[in-house]
Amino acid sequence: MTDTKDKKREKLGILCCTAGATSWGLSGTCSEALFSQYPVDTTWVTAVRMTSAGIILLFLAFAKHSLNLKELGKDKKGLIEIVLFAIAGLALCQYAYLSAIKWTNSGTATVIQNLSIVFIAVYVCLTTRTAPDKRTVICIFLALFGVWLLATGGKPGNMELTPRGLFWGLMAGIGAASYSLLSRAPVKHRGSIPVSGMGMSIVANKHKGVYAAVCENTYAAEKSRAIN
Repeated sequence: MTDTKDKKREKLGILCCTAGATSWGLSGTCSEALFSQYPVDTTWVTAVRMTSAGIILLFLAFAKHSLNLKELGKDKKGLIEIVLFAIAGLALCQYAYLSAIKWTNSGTATVIQNLSIVFIAVYVCLTTRTAPDKRTVICIFLALFGVWLLATGGKPGNMELTPRGLFWGLMAGIGAASYSLLSRAPVKHRGSIPVSGMGMSIVANKHKGVYAAVCENTYAAEKSRAIN
């Protein structure tokens, strides 16, 4: 019985990973088309994405009764973890990725962003004080070599990417690594949907003219509007 549940869980995990990667790729392509055809600001696009996704995820969280605001309000450590995840993880990842697309293209931005795996590997080695094995070292070298080829075209001293494009691509990688690492504790305690929804709503409020809040009653709605 346990083996069957584990297999179902594994299949669901693979399906979610595939759907997430596909959706992320599509969003990058759509963002590139948006930036090439309209003079839109990266911050505005980030806020709209966050607001829309945050609303959908919070509705799902409330529908599943997986978000208890009263309990969360008493958990100061949990609140700090979610805010930190929202700003240093979600906001950095989303804004840097969109900026990298604006200054390069969706394919290049996605490839450089995937250096997040290298950053996570380095972080794990430093925090656990363990040396990486040969396979990890080879993978890190190949990832860095691939980015070097992408940036220089394989010609030393040549730079095919703009400095801004390379900078924001690397920041997107750091943001994606922070997203993965900072989400572990809050997701473990509250689930991925409520944490992602709250994180996106927090980030959305950073853009002027965009207001996002979780409101269970009239009082909460009035106070949220007054604060915003």
